[in-house]
Amino acid sequence: MKKKKFFGRVLLLAAGVSLITAALPFSKASALPFGKPDDLAFAKLVWKAAKEQKLAGPGAINGVPYPGAALHGIILESFFTEATINGQTGELIVKRNYGGPGITRTKVANNRAKYLKAITIMFKREKGFDAKNKDWFWVKFAPDGSLTKAPDGSTFVAGRVTGCIQCHSLAGGGEMVYIRALDYLDMR
Repeated sequence: MKKKKFFGRVLLLAAGVSLITAALPFSKASALPFGKPDDLAFAKLVWKAAKEQKLAGPGAINGVPYPGAALHGIILESFFTEATINGQTGELIVKRNYGGPGITRTKVANNRAKYLKAITIMFKREKGFDAKNKDWFWVKFAPDGSLTKAPDGSTFVAGRVTGCIQCHSLAGGGEMVYIRALDYLDMR
């Protein structure tokens, strides 16, 4: 993928997310299809798997920082692998989201802890978990591994997260993934 095409996707993503987020019904946690007790329990297992593979938490490996978008972070690092969680092996995509005043790729590379704002993870669950949305489980963690809450604070961002699904459904290729490992390497 060429840089121009990627950055076009980033701009489309940012614009689409702004519209989607404004329209989301975050008024009642009980009406949301995510943040349920089962989602929170599974999210803990996802964090554990990411830590075991050294993709999150203390001692995490470093990747190549690349330009992102305001929603996830101005600078990102992405990791693509597989994990087995609760006996289910699936694709695990870990994205570290960096932000802060005057942030650059170099500043992130030199001091990741200072700029890390969140870790967002997609895990491909068993067939039938959410077939309409490619069976992805979505979760957003704070840098310390605690779950983050929806914008209105009503529930945690884990499970069939409406905003994640609506935004990622705009990704090309029908996989709900904006960037793959080969695309990532092209951006150096």
